[in-house]
Amino acid sequence: MVEGPEKSKPRDKKRGKRYSEKQKAVRLAKYNELIKSGLGALAAAKEVGVSYVTLLKWQKEAGQEKTLAKSRKAKLYRPLRRTRPPTQSPRPTKTGNLTLVTPEGLRIEGISARELIEVLKALR
Repeated sequence: MVEGPEKSKPRDKKRGKRYSEKQKAVRLAKYNELIKSGLGALAAAKEVGVSYVTLLKWQKEAGQEKTLAKSRKAKLYRPLRRTRPPTQSPRPTKTGNLTLVTPEGLRIEGISARELIEVLKALR
């Protein structure tokens, strides 16, 4: 079992728990072990009983990489590669493939652009 923080004088409200260097090393080792076993970084931090941000700070102080979870992500995700440009949506042709829906619910399908313009002018 991992030891808790040292009990000393009453804490300020601004100051959190204080850990000795030995306690930090033990908790950091346990955290790294959990990460290697496949547990997520946040879940591993919760299991160890120290916040994820604090563990990152301790890793930085110890000269370790931020987290081993990044190497796991690298294995899980591949960068996307575009093979061809996206296809463009078909443009309306002069033949009637447009649809007009009026505010009253009238629906006219299969009209050409010219016919649509005539209908809109008539509705003015």
